Amino acid sequence: LNIFTCGDLINYFPRRYLNMSEVNPIDQLKDGQVSTVVAKVSSDVTKRTGKRVTRYLFSVSDPKGNTVFVVLYNQTYTANRLRPGMTVLLHGPVSVIGCVRRMESPKIKIEGVPEIEAVYPLSEGITGASLSRNIATALEACKAQLKEMLLPEIRAQANLPERVEAFRMIHFPRNMEEAERAKRRFIFEELFLFTVGVRI
Repeated sequence: LNIFTCGDLINYFPRRYLNMSEVNPIDQLKDGQVSTVVAKVSSDVTKRTGKRVTRYLFSVSDPKGNTVFVVLYNQTYTANRLRPGMTVLLHGPVSVIGCVRRMESPKIKIEGVPEIEAVYPLSEGITGASLSRNIATALEACKAQLKEMLLPEIRAQANLPERVEAFRMIHFPRNMEEAERAKRRFIFEELFLFTVGVRI
């Protein structure tokens, strides 16, 4: 990834964002649709072990009793965290056969985690979760060195966040509006510095 310093790490911007903020009601799920479901775990997790693959099966349900059956593959850590009654967010493609709804290997979030997730280019052996943790650590460690380059009146006129906040927003946005503001800030900053450099 050519990341050697804290500066390299915090400037390794996401390729895109996974938007899990728009929740789909279970009774409106469609076959083949990539959906976000928020529901309670309604069964124990059943483990099925094969020669190469371990499957974990459980179900989630909404207050109306609508159910989605979920299958995870080799996700022992996630499966061990799940308990009946726990609220979870699931994001992924849905298959519907008759009245049976099913999600295989969806992304799972425990209640309280962000619903907008940055997606980075990765190399073998590096996960998005570990990269995000390292970026969070790097931001905290070097935020005092992130000097502001734009005057307050320029930021206000262009509706741009402060530099430290822009780094937080581009890596850990609370919503898509924050991500877009952060991207605008860094594009503006790059053009501004280029223009100043040309004039000098």
